[in-house]
Amino acid sequence: MSVGCRKQVEQLVDSTIQTREQDLDMALPNNENAEKDGIKVVFIQLNAEGRVFMGKDKLVLDADPQNSEMPLLKAELEKLKASGEEFSVTISADGEVKPQRVIDLLNILATADITQITVVKE
Repeated sequence: MSVGCRKQVEQLVDSTIQTREQDLDMALPNNENAEKDGIKVVFIQLNAEGRVFMGKDKLVLDADPQNSEMPLLKAELEKLKASGEEFSVTISADGEVKPQRVIDLLNILATADITQITVVKE
């Protein structure tokens, strides 16, 4: 083993995790935590055809996948924002949905200034 390699191995063996890294308190978000904290969770689903559904009852909002404006979803989000109630959005998209449709949905959420977003695999 060359001197350079030996030095690198010794450095790796001597390496320790910095205290500041060990002390990081990290809890990954999930819907259960949000609901326990009193934050309403709004579910939005995209099916393979690009239709938009909202809520656990799967209310059909925007059925035209060609319309990137999603006016019915926008209207529902405006109602939620106007209520003053804190909420987060969980997006569930079918694996067959076109990526552009997901991007359109994220753009709508960004325009509505919704920042608490979770994406889950359907």
